[in-house]
Amino acid sequence: MSLLPKTNLASLSLAILAGLGLAAAHPANAQVLYKQSSNSSSLIAYSQVFPDSAAHTAYSTDDFTVTGTGWDISKVTAYGTDYGDSTKNSAVSLAFTTEPNASAVPDVSTITPTNTYGGAEDTSGNLVFTKSIHLNPGNYFITAFTTRNLGNGAWAFKETTVVNGQEFYFSNPGGAIGGITNPYHPDAGHDLAFEIDGTPSPGVPPAVPEPSSVLTFALAALGIGGLMIAAKRKKAAPPLPSSLSSSL
Repeated sequence: MSLLPKTNLASLSLAILAGLGLAAAHPANAQVLYKQSSNSSSLIAYSQVFPDSAAHTAYSTDDFTVTGTGWDISKVTAYGTDYGDSTKNSAVSLAFTTEPNASAVPDVSTITPTNTYGGAEDTSGNLVFTKSIHLNPGNYFITAFTTRNLGNGAWAFKETTVVNGQEFYFSNPGGAIGGITNPYHPDAGHDLAFEIDGTPSPGVPPAVPEPSSVLTFALAALGIGGLMIAAKRKKAAPPLPSSLSSSL
């Protein structure tokens, strides 16, 4: 039986340390924290910034509640349909704003490039955001939108007839769509279709082994491995030639 060379022993020590580090760094598998599935394909809600026509810029927003001790979000999907050329998108954005009470109206003026998350539009017309986002417990509005010139069409949220909290809001501050500048409910009995994935935030941060403890564990493992290797070496060692034994 061949013995581990010193280089493999060093690799083993690095593997043990790396494995311990990965175990501490990787969170549990993501789960669906919140989902409103589309079941109303005939109704959509435009949500887009038009750089060449600010008066048409519109945001569709919906409320939801973060439960427990908060959420550690890893992915958000805004289900939608594209009525134009998605290759002309200059940005795909996600924003959260707080909802102070159950009857609050979203304030889209707080949506700026500094408080949005970037994403991408997939081939099905959904806006997908793979981001690490923490939200504390409370009530929020969510919106997702594309940025594209008016002549290249627009993206829109799909809707659902399952309403959670308030019906969704449509905000067109410039008034070019319908002439209403204040946020309002455009489709009675409808919400937006979106999904939030991640893990519930722990109430208390999980204990992480101190570096000394990790090192002690690794060295202990190496010590056991070394003893096993030494034992194999001793057992496998051939007897000394008789001529050499007599000279010792």
